[in-house]
Amino acid sequence: MIRNPHMGLKIMGIDIDSEAIAIADKLTEAWRFEEFNPFKNQLADANTYNFDQYDVFINCSVEHMDSNEWFDRIPSGKLVCLQSMSLDIVNDPIYKIKNPNTTLETFLDKFKLSEVKFLGTKEFDYEVNPYSRYCVIGYK
Repeated sequence: MIRNPHMGLKIMGIDIDSEAIAIADKLTEAWRFEEFNPFKNQLADANTYNFDQYDVFINCSVEHMDSNEWFDRIPSGKLVCLQSMSLDIVNDPIYKIKNPNTTLETFLDKFKLSEVKFLGTKEFDYEVNPYSRYCVIGYK
């Protein structure tokens, strides 16, 4: 996130999928103001993006990433919020899981933080494909 001295925080959304950027632009349109636009959605590869200028990192679907290279590029000491699910249905066109985290321990082992501020699990007891959803917030 980039701080705007006049209006608070600036939020950057990064995605490699141009269709996802178009949807993100539509979703964030309601929060765009006349002189201040807090949102920018950019078509880019998070695995090669320079994150040095940002303070907070949120990835709500780490299981969709091909690797953890994007996480490795986040500088130490930065605040991160990560979410994943326990399903291991790889290459399914609906779930799009590429990097499964079948247990909370696997999830935490892949994304090591120096300090955890929040850790939670929510169970989704669906009739078909029940799963756990994990969330961790802390400092890298």
